[in-house]
Amino acid sequence: MAMDLHTVEAQLQEIVAEFEMTATAARRMRRLAADEPAHFCTASIPYLRSDDESNAHRLMAILVLRHESVLESLVSPLRNTRGTALKRLTAPARAFAVLVFSALAALRILFRPARSLWVEARPVSGGGAASGQTAA
Repeated sequence: MAMDLHTVEAQLQEIVAEFEMTATAARRMRRLAADEPAHFCTASIPYLRSDDESNAHRLMAILVLRHESVLESLVSPLRNTRGTALKRLTAPARAFAVLVFSALAALRILFRPARSLWVEARPVSGGGAASGQTAA
């Protein structure tokens, strides 16, 4: 029986809420992941992005990683993620722009006096080895 995403989200929320209290919650989560793997992965994302740590979250992460499309996207360098193609196309232009702007910023050392580029270090009066004090 195919379920929609909303139903899977509701069931997953119920399973997570009762995970530590009932022995059947882990079995129900496994069955939900097996029956509706795509919806299960989508419904699991908010839980996995949260800072919560529990046995329910650990099992959910394991079940999501077992899904073939998730595992394939993690290990396959050829699989494009959102924006990757655009980033690859614009990479040369972005690199060129960064190099040109950094070269323009570096030109300031030619036109500014040396004293304005750094501060001269001066010893603190009354301290140091000259006055007989040693560092502790």
